Amino acid sequence: MLRFSRCSYMAGIFALAIPVLSHLLLIEAAPVQAAASKRSMTAEARSFFDQGKVQFAAKKYKEAQASFAKACQISSRSDSAQYYLGMAALYAGNHRLFIDCMTRVVVMNKLKNSIIAKNALVNILKYSRLHPYCALNTQEQLCRWDTRRHPVLQICVSQGLALPPQYQGKSLNITEIKEFRRLFQTGTFVQSLVKEPTFKSYQAQNAVSALRKWDWAIREGLFKYAFTNDPGKADILVLWTPRFRAGGGMEGLTNYFGTNKPGQGKVIIQLNTAGLSASKGNAYAQLMAAHEFGHAFGLGSHSPGADDIMTAKIYYDSDKAHGISENDKAVLRAVYSLDPDNAW
Repeated sequence: MLRFSRCSYMAGIFALAIPVLSHLLLIEAAPVQAAASKRSMTAEARSFFDQGKVQFAAKKYKEAQASFAKACQISSRSDSAQYYLGMAALYAGNHRLFIDCMTRVVVMNKLKNSIIAKNALVNILKYSRLHPYCALNTQEQLCRWDTRRHPVLQICVSQGLALPPQYQGKSLNITEIKEFRRLFQTGTFVQSLVKEPTFKSYQAQNAVSALRKWDWAIREGLFKYAFTNDPGKADILVLWTPRFRAGGGMEGLTNYFGTNKPGQGKVIIQLNTAGLSASKGNAYAQLMAAHEFGHAFGLGSHSPGADDIMTAKIYYDSDKAHGISENDKAVLRAVYSLDPDNAW
């Protein structure tokens, strides 16, 4: 979901002291209640992790890095394993791995709730120009596409199709979501769609151009996609609405609809045919759509940074051109390197 702001937006900055290298904090994360099966280490991973801690204490950083890497291969969602792997990499001279690991810690935690994520962000800010952000959704889950079940994502940018009027432009409640699951499972979803009379053909082209902004992820091997004209076969379906019921200048909305069969859900993006997306020009409309595709690919939260595509606010009257930032790229890379709580 993306809202605009007429005001400039300043990202919050954490008032955390940045320690010198020899005093960087090593900390084990407290157990996390949510998604415990993903966040906790297996016995095998714990064995490698404990071995790495001994090696790290003995200043055998390359050996420690190898041990922590094995722990992360088994339990990628362990904050402690990722954090220690990053620290061992830093001392071993592997700067890129250090940043990647710290980014993963930030990506899989709500910052306000996690000391280890706050320290990871401090480390990133000290040693790079990146400012990654959390990717958890509102249920505090890390979700993304399962590329084994979906080797090629099917994306349909519809020519003016819309949800039935009672569902257009709104966040759906549990009862409504269950109804859509039924429609998917019975194969009657496509028949429920209607034509949106305010739709213009150039708006679909704007959505396609917005999607192309994410093609760097294809080049890096995160996922693949292809276009389909069949809404029933689409994994990601773009529909249209003339308004959003939440108001507040809302320009797009992305919903995930699961089924009782893993890997058979659908993501629906609704884009505005009116409002600022229609009046501010193609570049602005593409920005809005690119933001929603970010959600559709697994970026479940908004960035606090005003220059990121996943920011919750836009200076729509700013001269600064927005695009997919290095922060956005780093976060999506991290998402696809981690085991999800919910694999679409």
